[in-house]
Amino acid sequence: MSEALPLGVIARFSVQPDRADVFREIAERDLVAPSRTEPDCVRHELWQDAQDPAQLAMVEQRFRLPAAR
Repeated sequence: MSEALPLGVIARFSVQPDRADVFREIAERDLVAPSRTEPDCVRHELWQDAQDPAQLAMVEQRFRLPAAR
């Protein structure tokens, strides 16, 4: 039996300071929330820097099965 392999993605974003709240709202609604419902999603989070709210990062962890040989 094939073992699931972990896959991680970190994406960093620098947004205009006056648009950070809008970016966060849209990213949570359109990217993070739907991804969390997918069966191979272990976690998907959106982090925002407490000292510089214009800096954000998405952290996603999944498991995927290796390709068949």
